[in-house]
Amino acid sequence: AEVGQRDFVAPLEPAAFPSPRRTSRREGGMQASPIARRARRAASEQADLEVSRMQQQCLKTKLCRYFNRGGCSKGHRCEYAHGREEVRDRPNLVKTKLCEAWLAWECPLPSVQCDFAHGKQELRVTEGYKQEKKSTHSSHSGR
Repeated sequence: AEVGQRDFVAPLEPAAFPSPRRTSRREGGMQASPIARRARRAASEQADLEVSRMQQQCLKTKLCRYFNRGGCSKGHRCEYAHGREEVRDRPNLVKTKLCEAWLAWECPLPSVQCDFAHGKQELRVTEGYKQEKKSTHSSHSGR
């Protein structure tokens, strides 16, 4: 490859929704078909699941600032640890996301110094994310 030339990095999961159907003039323009609405809803639910899996890794990695000041109103639902014995290690998130500056050809750092991935070949998944994905995937195996 020539100097300065990069591999093309495709989106990780391209969204593929059916085209909206044309409605009559009386209905007022474009409206998504039921299939497109279901696909969007499923994609939204999948995105929520992905966010939830990422958030699970970060639960209880910091102390709750309210707990030691007389109590936390969230109790066991609090995202923060209520005592040092509850504090978990933070996940290593290095190279788990593509470098947006690199994608725009603007990252001044070489790959080894940047915390973000310079290409999909550098992307990695955290152990907690893998384990959560396996348990989530296995619970839906009957579908």
